[in-house]
Amino acid sequence: MTLRHRKQICVMATLLLLLATAAILAWGWSPPPGAHSAPPRGKIVATTIAPPQTEQAVALTKSDFAAVWDRPLRRPLYDPPPPPKKAPPPKPKPPPIRSQLRATMINARTASKSMALIRLSSGNEVFRKVGEMLGNAGDPDADVEVIKIEKGSIHVRRGEHSQEIKVEF
Repeated sequence: MTLRHRKQICVMATLLLLLATAAILAWGWSPPPGAHSAPPRGKIVATTIAPPQTEQAVALTKSDFAAVWDRPLRRPLYDPPPPPKKAPPPKPKPPPIRSQLRATMINARTASKSMALIRLSSGNEVFRKVGEMLGNAGDPDADVEVIKIEKGSIHVRRGEHSQEIKVEF
């Protein structure tokens, strides 16, 4: 749409608005239907217009407002108690550990030198010591830490959850 067409549309809308305004004003100034215009000169016509039938207004007195005036407006504010807090949803269980324990090698002198032979979910077999992560980078069990190695089992921790894995034959 070009600028010229837009201008023409605006001019037309303005003219229609002015015409509507003039029509409303003419309608507002016209006498109501059934009312006659002034009688011609020389004739005297007695006309009476009956007031519209409405309910009579009730006169209000000061005693009608006494209940409102006597109401104490300077009361202490009251805050309702806060709604009860909802319990947080339970934490979801961690995904299962997919790695398998194949064997443990216990060092009787130094527990930190004990090792576990673990088969990862990818099929690789690795040796892990206490404090090392169970899986390699990219493995589903990469966030699982070995916390204790015992004969025939290891204890691992993922986040806050700890679990025991036993040797599978």
